[in-house]
Amino acid sequence: MEQQKQSHPILYSCLALIVLAIIGFLCLVMYYAWIQKYGTTMKKNELYTKFRQKSQDIPQITYRISDIGTPMLPMIHPHNPSFGKEDAPITLLIFIDFDCPFCKKAVPGVHKLMTEYKEPVRFVFKQLPVEYLHPEATKAAIAAQCAHEQKAFLPYYDALFANPDRSEETLLLHAQNLGLNTKNFRNCLSSPHITRQIEKDLKDAITLDIAGTPAYSINQKKIEGEPSAAEWKTLIIDSLQ
Repeated sequence: MEQQKQSHPILYSCLALIVLAIIGFLCLVMYYAWIQKYGTTMKKNELYTKFRQKSQDIPQITYRISDIGTPMLPMIHPHNPSFGKEDAPITLLIFIDFDCPFCKKAVPGVHKLMTEYKEPVRFVFKQLPVEYLHPEATKAAIAAQCAHEQKAFLPYYDALFANPDRSEETLLLHAQNLGLNTKNFRNCLSSPHITRQIEKDLKDAITLDIAGTPAYSINQKKIEGEPSAAEWKTLIIDSLQ
């Protein structure tokens, strides 16, 4: 009985502390709500600046990188547009979907990479039209491969990203504007061997477990997303070591 009497004050103290903590928390919530509704502009700006600064301190992740166990060399096929020396120390596979807005956003960065790192890097383009998101992406991929057969992949690549129309008339107009043989190009658009080329690229993407575009593979590393210019520089330098 003596022990039970002594334990009551301790229990009451603990309960009192819990109640005070709850009241304090509710007061903070009410104060913040009051500030938002009735507070001065200066106080609101102070809070905005404080939280904005916190959000800026959080690193923004623009890409994911992971190791690849599968050899990349067998994934470079004769039909893949390739730029740079075959014996370059670095090979960069670029998986693209011409109707992907993120791929379109990455175009200037890709061009910059090809200009700045044309000596140490071999750039290889692979088609990854994601049809369930972009129903006409395969049309664009086929047209790009047909342009590649006439050695005009890169200018046609730019034309596809610049114009979202995937009608045959527009695809042929791109070819005409680039001075391609439009008769051969038209026949190519319905050629089964072009479809097989794209299927090979899709199988390679599945092997690498690529979930979306843009995606890259650089010397046994898979990159999903879009690194900045500074991040690409680090990735390339690391690949040279």
